[in-house]
Formats: sequence, structure tokens, C-alpha cells
Amino acid sequence: MRNLKKKMSVLLLTVLCCQLFLSGCGSDKEMLLMEEATLEQPMQEESVTEDSLSEEAVRSFGEKLYVYICGAINDPGVYEVPLETRVYEIIKLAGGCTPEAATEAVNQARMLVDGEQIKIPTLEEIEQGGALLEQLCEGVSETEASGKINLNTASVEELVTLKGIGISRAQAIIQYREEHGAFQNIEEIMNISGIGKSTYEKLKEQISVR
Repeated sequence: MRNLKKKMSVLLLTVLCCQLFLSGCGSDKEMLLMEEATLEQPMQEESVTEDSLSEEAVRSFGEKLYVYICGAINDPGVYEVPLETRVYEIIKLAGGCTPEAATEAVNQARMLVDGEQIKIPTLEEIEQGGALLEQLCEGVSETEASGKINLNTASVEELVTLKGIGISRAQAIIQYREEHGAFQNIEEIMNISGIGKSTYEKLKEQISVR
């Protein structure tokens, strides 16, 4: 009888140990799954956050323009402005135009473009540009009419189109007429250093003094 009780106690103890062992294994497995889930969750959240930041950065970049304004303006420089900003608005940001500005020469209703430069010209620059354009037009008309280069009115750009005339000789021709007055005849070009009779023979059908 005593041996039977002893055997029953050993059997009961064995069953309890097995249950505890199996219970422990299950807990470890559950803990492992929980840890894996915990590790995966932050990675997914981080990925979403990065995508959101990337989209926000692109959107933010596309909403700004950087434009350089200079010339007859009170505060020239590079300005950061929103999309669809117009020229008159950046002029205000830059302190407005100076009194000598030729504001009518600029289309102030135009929308700005990223990276562009806007120069507000002065009235003097506009006048000088108009005078230069008029001179160039007159020179071209005269050349086209006669087919010859007028030594008394030609610019350096026109003179260098002549055979044997480079920039230095073209400048010498202009300097000569400034110092001695207008050429009286085409032969007078031989008074220019470096232009002899052989060069003159090549030029005489291409030049005039009228």
C-alpha cells in the first residue's frame, strides 16, 4: 500500500512537470512572436514617414521661385517668391524702382520664371540703345544700297569684313578718321600703318568715302 502511494506521488509529480514544461515553451513562443511584431511595426511606420517627408519636400520646392532683380531698383538681389508671382510684385519686394528707371520698358504683368534675372533699365540706357540702333540701321542701309563699306561711318564690325582687315587695322582706321577727319578719297586708306598698295588693290572695289 505504501509503495502504491509512493508510485502515485511520483506519477503526479511527473505530470505536473510536463505541464509546466509545455506551458513554458508556449510562453517563449508567444514572446518571440510579440518581439518580431514589435520590431516590424516601427520599420513600417518609418517608411511611411519618409515617403510623407519626401512628398512634402517636393511639394514645398515646387511652390517657390528664386529670381534675381537688378538695375534701376532700390534693393537689388535674389528674392524667394511664391508661384505665379508677377514682375510688379517682385519690384515692390525690392523696394520699388529708382526715379531714373524706364519702367515702361519692362512688362510688369508677366509671371516670373524660376532662376531668371530681371534688369530694370534706366531712361539713359534706353536712349543710348535707341541711338545705337538707329546708327546701326543707317549703316546697314547705306552698305546695302552701295554694296561698299563707307570708311567714314563704318564700325569695327563692318570694317573687319573687308579682305585683309583685322580688328587692329579696323581700330586704326577709326582712330585715323577721328584724328584727321573724314577720308577725302579711298586712296587715303594707304596712310594707315600696315595697309600698302597691294592691300589697297584688294580693297578698292569694296570701300567708299561717301
